[in-house]
Amino acid sequence: MQETWNYSEEWGFNEVVCTLAAGAGFSLVDIRGKHFDRLRSGWLFDETVNGYLYLLSERDARICAEQPGRWPTHFFSSFFFVKMFVSNEYRYGLVKSWSKKVKSTGGCVFKLDKLVVPVHVSDSHWCLAVAHVQKRRLKYYDSLGGEGHKYLNGLQLYLLDEAKKFRGVTGVNQSLLDVANWEVVPGGQMLTPQQANCDDCGVFTCIYANYVSADLPLGFTAADMPLFRKRITLDILRKKVD
Repeated sequence: MQETWNYSEEWGFNEVVCTLAAGAGFSLVDIRGKHFDRLRSGWLFDETVNGYLYLLSERDARICAEQPGRWPTHFFSSFFFVKMFVSNEYRYGLVKSWSKKVKSTGGCVFKLDKLVVPVHVSDSHWCLAVAHVQKRRLKYYDSLGGEGHKYLNGLQLYLLDEAKKFRGVTGVNQSLLDVANWEVVPGGQMLTPQQANCDDCGVFTCIYANYVSADLPLGFTAADMPLFRKRITLDILRKKVD
C-alpha cells in the first residue's frame, strides 16, 4: 500500500491512471492524477466518490451471489440529488427513470436492503443519505453534524412516488410502501463520527457508505482518515473493495 501511495506523487495532473465503469449506463470514467492528488489531501471529486461507490456495488453483488436470499444494496451516484432538485424544488420526473438502474431487483427499490446516495452539498461538502428499506428508515450521515432535512425529504418524496408503481403488485411487500410513516433520522454530531479538519468529508462519506452497506458499526474516528485515504487509493487502483 505504501508503495502505491508514494507512486501517486509521480502521476501527471491530467494523466489517466485507470478507468472504472462507473458512469451513466456503465460507461467508463477516467480516474486521473488529479483525483489521486486529492486523495492524498483535500476534497474529493465526484468521480472519485462515485467510482468508489461503484466498487462497493460490485462487492455487494459478489456477497449476494455467495448468499442467496440476501437483500441487495444499490448505490446511486452523486448526480441523483443534482437532477432531483430544480431551484430547490423536488422534481420526480427528472429522476423517474433512475429506478431502471436497479438491475438487481428488476427496478423495484422496495426489494432492496438499502439505497445509498452520496450528497455533494453546494459542491463543497460531502454527506450520505441512506434508505434502510427493509427497516423502514431514512438516515443522513454528515461528518460536520448537518441534519440534511432537504435531502431526507427529497429521498422520502422519491420513494413515495416510486411506491405508486407497486401498489397491489404481487411479490412486493405492501407494508413497505407506506413511506410517509417511515422513521426519519437527521444527521447529528452524536450519530456519526465527525471530521476534525476541512478536507475529509469525502473520505468520511466513502467510509460511511462502505460500513453501512456492510452492516458494520461506525467504529472509526477522524484519526483513521489518513489510513482510509490510502485504502481508497489502493481499492480504486485494483478496482476492488474487499
